Amino acid sequence: MTISNYKKIRAEVLNYINQIAWQSPHAITLTLKQASANNGRIDEIKASDTLKHFCNRVNRSLLGRSAVRNGQRLPCFSVYEGTVDVRPHYHLCLDRPNDITYERFVAEIHTAWAATHFGYREIEVKPCTNVDGWLEYMTKRRTKTDFQSSIDWNNTTRVRS
Repeated sequence: MTISNYKKIRAEVLNYINQIAWQSPHAITLTLKQASANNGRIDEIKASDTLKHFCNRVNRSLLGRSAVRNGQRLPCFSVYEGTVDVRPHYHLCLDRPNDITYERFVAEIHTAWAATHFGYREIEVKPCTNVDGWLEYMTKRRTKTDFQSSIDWNNTTRVRS
C-alpha cells in the first residue's frame, strides 16, 4: 500500500469513527498470548474471536443480559497489531457507561480478558482525555502487517442502541 493510499484510507476510517458520540471513552490495550495449549498459535482470526468473547463478556456484565439481548452494545473501536518483533495486541477505544465507576469498569475488563483463551496478563486501561490523539495513535501504520486488515470491524460498534 502506498503512503497516499494509506493516508486516504486512514482519513476515511477516522471520519467514520469520529461520528461516535463518545461519553466517557477509555484507551485500552489488551495483550494476547502467542499460543494456547488447546488452541494453537494466535493468528488474526483467533485474535478477533478472542476479542469478540471479551466484548460479549464486558457488554453483558456492564449493560446486563436484557440490554445485550436487545442489541445494546458499548461503543468500541478496535485495532489489531502484531509483527514478528511485536507481541500481538489490541488497542481499543471503549466507552464506559456513566453509571459505572472507573474502578468497576477496569475490574470488569480484567475479568473478561482473563476469561478468554488468548488473554495475556498485560492490560492497560486509562481514561481517554484526548480521543482524537488516541484514535490517531491507534491508526498508525507502524506495527501492523496490513493496515486495512488490522481494523477489527467485527468488534467495532459505533453507537449504544
